[in-house]
Parts: sequence; structure tokens; C-alpha cells
Amino acid sequence: VTFPAIGEMAASSVLHLETIGSSGCSNACLEVNTPPIRDMFVSDLQLDTNSPFGPEQREVSLTLGNLGNTAVNEIVFGVQLNHGEPELISHLGNWQPGVIESDFILSTIQLAPQPGQQLKIWIHSLDGFSDMQPSNDTLLITCVWCQEALNGLYTVGQTAGQFGSISDAISASVNCGVAGPVEFRIEEGIYRE
Repeated sequence: VTFPAIGEMAASSVLHLETIGSSGCSNACLEVNTPPIRDMFVSDLQLDTNSPFGPEQREVSLTLGNLGNTAVNEIVFGVQLNHGEPELISHLGNWQPGVIESDFILSTIQLAPQPGQQLKIWIHSLDGFSDMQPSNDTLLITCVWCQEALNGLYTVGQTAGQFGSISDAISASVNCGVAGPVEFRIEEGIYRE
């Protein structure tokens, strides 16, 4: 661009300057062209122990928050109980950037009467798109349900065991007690205890 010399500018001429960032885009341009960042997090997974639905039905709640720069209107959660078939649960709302919601009720689940229950919850999608920061999207909780003291053979494993970790198996034996010989078979894998 060639600018006229100051003496050549008409008295009514206005020189307009706009700051251009290192990306070659002005602040106004950046506001229009910045892609939305979709990032929700989940934490503090809770199972209601005083469920009005009965001892096997548990209300699942958690804390979730919007760490992105755009509002989210639909969150689809994945829920998997005891390595079973994952279920998708959709929730509609208006989660603005920076909003954190405690005690968000996700669903009611049916627990099986066994000592170790693994519940995995993750964010599947936000407004139909993947979450851009998946590292804060997944929760895993093991519940110890003592219907009776342990007695018999139990499996510890990350794919099909009654207990997801050695610590969970020990916790169940301590909390539920032992009423006879107990054997834990440990599936092959890496256990960081």
C-alpha cells in the first residue's frame, strides 16, 4: 500500500490505522475467526446411598463445568456399569463458559447385588462435537456393596472382573467381611496400586 505524503493529503482526509496481530488478523478479525473451544469437565462422581428408588437403584450425580470459550447446549454422556454395554445419555441445558454446576443429576442406575461395582462415566460429545480436551472427561468409581460377607471365588480384572483393582478387592473384604475361604483370581494386566 502506498500512502500519499502528508502535504498531499486533503484537509478532509482521515488516516485509519488498525493494529494487526502477529497472525495477520486484527482484534476484530480474531473475535470473528476464533474457532469455538468446546471443553467440559466432570468430577466428584457420587452415588446416592439414600435412594428413594430402593437399595439397588442409585441416583448418579457429579460436578461439571465449562472450560471452553463457547456455550454448550447439549452434553451426551457415556455410562458403563461393570464392563457392560455402554449407554449414551443426553442432557439439554445452557452451560456458559466458566460455569461450574455441582450436584448435577446424571441418571439413575440399577446396581447388581455383588460386592464390587465399577461405574465409568465420560463425556461423549458436546453439541454434536468431540470435546477438545478429553483428559478431563472421564470418571471411574468402584462401589463396595455389602449384601453379605465375601465367600468363594472372585475375579480382579480390568475387563471382566467383579473388582477393577486389587485395592477394590481388599476394600470389599475389609468392609464386607469374610465368611469362608476367599480366592481372588487376577486377570493379566498392569495394576498400579
